[in-house]
Parts: sequence; structure tokens; C-alpha cells
Amino acid sequence: MTNIDNRIEISTLEPEPEPEELALNDIGEIRLKTSRALVYDGYAANRLTGSFILIEQGTNATVGAGMLLPPEQIVKPEYNDFVI
Repeated sequence: MTNIDNRIEISTLEPEPEPEELALNDIGEIRLKTSRALVYDGYAANRLTGSFILIEQGTNATVGAGMLLPPEQIVKPEYNDFVI
């Protein structure tokens, strides 16, 4: 995980800014850094490509799941390596 932006207090739905950690069953907003670029939609636009599950590599245990906000900017790749 790169950064925990906030944790949502479930009783008031108010965000708690910059918590130390997210405990089991906590809800929050995080920023993840990936080793490769991802193609995704916001969860509101497409539930299938707007959600994710995090799996621990060594044990194959599910360690998290989430819904993605829409991309901040839409990127259109340039395909210069072939011609159609």
C-alpha cells in the first residue's frame, strides 16, 4: 500500500484523515502503487472492471477488496508499432 488517505467512521460516515492503519473490516480510502499500468473503470460505471481483490502472494489469502474511483485522467495509448 502506498498511502492511507482516510478511514470511514461507520457510525457517523465521517472520514478520519490519515489513520495509522486499517484494521480488519475497516473501510477507508487508499492509494496503491502498481508495478504495471492498470486499465480500469470507476465502480459506478462498471462493477466488473471497477473492483479488485488483493491476494497475499505467499499464502493466497485474501487481504483486501475494494471499489475504484474513476480515473483522474483518461489516457489514450499511442500505437506506433503497427499499422492497420
